[in-house]
Amino acid sequence: MAFVKYTPLTDPIRAELQALRRGLAIAINHNLSSLEINSDSS
Repeated sequence: MAFVKYTPLTDPIRAELQALRRGLAIAINHNLSSLEINSDSS
């Protein structure tokens, strides 16, 4: 699963954390219990 969201005037780490939070919320809403999380932010 992937998604895109416009995040104006923010740094890469903050954008990555916002995406992680949104992805976890989607997983919870769909009762997913096993996840693999990848990040390209350093």
